[in-house]
Amino acid sequence: MDWTNPWLTLPKMSGQTWITYSSSMEAERRKRVTVLLVRDGQLLALYREKNGFNYYVTIGGGIEPGETPEQAARREVKEETSLDVTLGPLLWQNELGEDQYEYVYLVTEFQGQPRLGPGPEKDNQSADNVYRLVWLPLAQLSQVTLFPGPVDVPRLVEAVAL
Repeated sequence: MDWTNPWLTLPKMSGQTWITYSSSMEAERRKRVTVLLVRDGQLLALYREKNGFNYYVTIGGGIEPGETPEQAARREVKEETSLDVTLGPLLWQNELGEDQYEYVYLVTEFQGQPRLGPGPEKDNQSADNVYRLVWLPLAQLSQVTLFPGPVDVPRLVEAVAL
């Protein structure tokens, strides 16, 4: 099979139809937002226990069609924490591998107590799939497994100090 051909026809699989792919129709990268909610020198994250693995996840998720990164950031925070926030500056942008692009925002202004919101995290919670909001000291971020990562802690600390 000639993979350099701009119009490729993949072999027919048993019971499947022919599939044609144009290399000029490269799939758009998945875009996501990460929102770093910081208060009193701590970062709000989701603690996860899934299939025996323990790790942490920053607040955020995929940008839906028609959304701006800012709209997605506010929506993800609401879904995951029930908080309405004042979105701070765009801290940085990252390429996450070859297929994802990330916008990272800082939030330091919000009111209320974070709790799992009306999103998939709350809906998918089970004994084998735990989601819990926790505050992680910034000084300890390099010692935990945090996705997506790594978080540029010195840059984050500098942004919070401004």
